[in-house]
Amino acid sequence: MLKSIASVEKAPWKSPLDWDKTVNHTGEPRVTFARSIRHQPTPPHVSAASFSQWQDLPLELQNHTLSLCDRPTLYALMQSSSALRSEAKKLFWSDPNVWYFIPGKWLLDGGYAGETDDTLGFLTRVERVEIHFDYMSSMFWNQDGIRQVDSEADAPYSTEGRVRTLWQNLQARCPRVKHVVVTEAKQCAANEPLLNEMATILRMPPPGVSVSVSMLRMSRNAAYLERSRWQRMNERIEIVEQTAVWQSIEPPPKEFRGPVGAYQQAYHIFGRLCDQQFATRFILLEARERHHFDGRTEPFTCIKAGCDIRFEKPGEWTVHAVATNHDTENRTQVPLDEHRDVFNKRQAELKQMRERDIDVPLLRISKEWGEPGSEGRANLEKAWFDQILNDPLYAHGKTPAECSTWQQFLQDQGPDEEPFTPSEDDEDEGGDGSGGEVGSE
Repeated sequence: MLKSIASVEKAPWKSPLDWDKTVNHTGEPRVTFARSIRHQPTPPHVSAASFSQWQDLPLELQNHTLSLCDRPTLYALMQSSSALRSEAKKLFWSDPNVWYFIPGKWLLDGGYAGETDDTLGFLTRVERVEIHFDYMSSMFWNQDGIRQVDSEADAPYSTEGRVRTLWQNLQARCPRVKHVVVTEAKQCAANEPLLNEMATILRMPPPGVSVSVSMLRMSRNAAYLERSRWQRMNERIEIVEQTAVWQSIEPPPKEFRGPVGAYQQAYHIFGRLCDQQFATRFILLEARERHHFDGRTEPFTCIKAGCDIRFEKPGEWTVHAVATNHDTENRTQVPLDEHRDVFNKRQAELKQMRERDIDVPLLRISKEWGEPGSEGRANLEKAWFDQILNDPLYAHGKTPAECSTWQQFLQDQGPDEEPFTPSEDDEDEGGDGSGGEVGSE
């Protein structure tokens, strides 16, 4: 399957190779909030001395200086400096290069706290939001996954009705939102027209909110995927970016507590693990590009036996590899010798993470579940139901027996068979998340 190459940093390279990169299953970068505010190690030549005359500077010069700060610095100032907090917060939350990722299906189903991993209080502060669908057609799925389409424009499951619901629930969860981009992960042909659902979204923006939409389409040479971004301009819907790239940041996770939280946390970590594993291929593609073209020009031929294509410029190898899969051997990425140690260490760490933070907790939960009719099973069910009913972080808007998390848990346990553990294939198929109407948290 073709992939986006947006996560591969292009020459000239201004920062070290990022071994902690995270990438979604379509090859697009995805950044956790914690990582987005983390400072890189300070180079030895940079002074950490304080500037005691700061307060003597004119306010205009102070604000201009703050506008030059990066996200980690602004976030640190928000936490530590009362004198600079107001301006730092304004700049931090209005960063035009940052979009906070929210599953569209979760919003359409209502945005209940129990059906998201995100800290909902955080969402009340964001101004720029990426609303993501794996498939735009999922707009018409009800909470039970059954497609419902109404023909009347004012009906709940018409296209217009679903768009109204989307905006209503978005503004309930993100009252400060000013900019929205709606994205889909489905691969489209290079010349495929804008989807009807996306066109309707552009024609029905919420008041005071700038809206654009983005499709993942084959590049002009059909070698990889790229994002086009559309907006409504003077009553016309037009492409404003043929190749759009932005920083998609996942909000910080909520507190995982109680039996429901323990189960959700394992899946949350599984999602992060998949993003790290998907990134491995793109890290190694970039590493090979840097090896041959970072500060020098050393053309090379394809590493696949029998392929004699030669790469003379940065970027050519990445495009070829993604189009042909010639960078892999039996579905395994092949590192350069100079990166083999760090590659092997990273793979071992990901395996350890899988065993420690996913397999072991899910196995423990399965053992607590026990046999049909057992006391352990009755106790665990009662604990789940009590938490769903009484814990605002785990409210689902349905009875505990009907809520999606409980139904998923029962499905995982199976008909008293071997305990279930998720696989990377589950993540690759993708889901948007789900929820109920916007209710109390």
